Amino acid sequence: MKMLISLFFALVVSASAFAVGGSYDATGAVKSQNKEFVAVVNSAPATLTVGEAVCADLTADDGIAVDYCTATGLPLGIVVDESCAVGARCKLQTKGVFETAVLDVTQGNAVAGDLAYAHTDGSLFGDTTPADGITAIGAFLDSASASGTIQVLIK
Repeated sequence: MKMLISLFFALVVSASAFAVGGSYDATGAVKSQNKEFVAVVNSAPATLTVGEAVCADLTADDGIAVDYCTATGLPLGIVVDESCAVGARCKLQTKGVFETAVLDVTQGNAVAGDLAYAHTDGSLFGDTTPADGITAIGAFLDSASASGTIQVLIK
């Protein structure tokens, strides 16, 4: 009987350790969201800061270098570190809710539920008719018509 209870306990604990998805409170607000991170190297011409969106630097040919996105770049994630000097390793979030992404509305306002695009200066913007080749990094979870920081879901 002890063996059966031990086996049941082990299965329940291991199943909960591998659970996926988010959890929500009684109002439907996100309490936690599974996030994914990778280590990258800053190959941008300047220090990267928290909340800036970056793309893979394909000219570095090393698989871990990131730079500001070009007009046709594929956004990789958002910088987590407060400051990441040129050539330094830093943490990049590639999936999940990011609370303080940099928003620049001069390119387009953010609308909750609409796509978020990475600008060439590291900020995010919303646009109803993006230029060909621009790829979204995720979706805005809030609306904003003033530059600052915003909550975004990275996919």
